[in-house]
Amino acid sequence: MAFGANAANPHHDPKEADERVLRADEVVLLDLWGQTPSTVWADQTWMGFSGAAPPDELVAVWEAVRDARDAVVQRLRQAHVTGEQVTGSVLDEAARGLLRERGYAE
Repeated sequence: MAFGANAANPHHDPKEADERVLRADEVVLLDLWGQTPSTVWADQTWMGFSGAAPPDELVAVWEAVRDARDAVVQRLRQAHVTGEQVTGSVLDEAARGLLRERGYAE
């Protein structure tokens, strides 16, 4: 779990030396990941907010990231229907294109 500035690090590994207390009105990141020897890696990320309601700008960023994820899924579905083979860079561009439209890329 990470919060505040550390919520930008999807694999934050808190250490005793940098521990801090969760305060009100902070972004919270819960990143669960793992693997057993005979399976593929699993990675699930959840975001939250430790206040009554997140600020509008935070909601706008979250919605942009959610919509970028959905754009990648849609691009994969399109490729599946047409039989097209897609690369990671094609899918990355599907996400980045949407983020650029919203003013969040680069």
